[in-house]
Amino acid sequence: MPTPDFNSPTLFPPFLSLPLTTTTIPPPGTEGSQAALTNFSSLKPHKIEYPDPSLQQHDYYLMATVLQNMTITKPTLILTDSTGQRFALVYADRVAPGPFAGPRGGGTVGPNVLDLGRKGFKAGSTTVVLKNAKRNVVVREGWDDQIERMRTGMGVDLGLGKGNEFKEEDEEEVEKAVGEGDDAKKEKDGGQQSQSQNNGNQNGGTTKRKRKQGSIRISKAEEDEVKIIPGKLEDVQRVGKYLREREQDEAKGNSCAQCGAQGGEDKSLKQCTGCRGVKYCGKECQTKAWNEGGHKADCKIIKAIKAIWP
Repeated sequence: MPTPDFNSPTLFPPFLSLPLTTTTIPPPGTEGSQAALTNFSSLKPHKIEYPDPSLQQHDYYLMATVLQNMTITKPTLILTDSTGQRFALVYADRVAPGPFAGPRGGGTVGPNVLDLGRKGFKAGSTTVVLKNAKRNVVVREGWDDQIERMRTGMGVDLGLGKGNEFKEEDEEEVEKAVGEGDDAKKEKDGGQQSQSQNNGNQNGGTTKRKRKQGSIRISKAEEDEVKIIPGKLEDVQRVGKYLREREQDEAKGNSCAQCGAQGGEDKSLKQCTGCRGVKYCGKECQTKAWNEGGHKADCKIIKAIKAIWP
């Protein structure tokens, strides 16, 4: 298929234009509350909003560059989209490896352990692609008092098992990384609580805490849908534009990507065997493009693009 236009806001919308879903975790001690914390995919969003209604009509892709691995208890990445908006990508049904995890270490093991460091996510040089992604806001009913009791030593056992405890501090760190830390803190320590919040605190802690921006939460069943391109988003956009120009202009498409010489009956061009996206008139041009023209990095980007959009 033709290379998509990575600069199209319709096909590649920014994070804040994505549909927004709301998921509620039941109060502690009620049916489904423990399962919800250990298996996010067991919950179904009860509300969905479309800031851009057109996204209901066609497939679309979210593309963003990895800024940092923010894993604490849940495997989490901080990403930035084409507008510079930061957001979190959370593998909601997984747990992070222990402090000694590694090629030679033990650490936490098990079917739900995920080490993002081994998945190819490199800060500043990896673009993540998600098809039909949705933002998700999680509302926890009645969890604030439980967390506070844990902090003050009253010892509420959530029954989640070692290595999968619910830790609000972890979410606060993620919020700071995506630039929401100050607003979230104001809501929490909040100068002016709403009457409903005050009533909640007086009636056994039914306060609801809501993340306005939301995050991308990936269930275990969706993990294979997370695609990786080895390059920054701006480089992916640049390479994509170059490929589209070669596809749409027959003369460019049949020219040497290094010197520009036209192919023809008297001059045959050969495809790069790595990406099969560009052609060269000879070994000299191919070597020069690889060593001096930037194709060493672009080759990997082109190969990944063609694997996602064959």
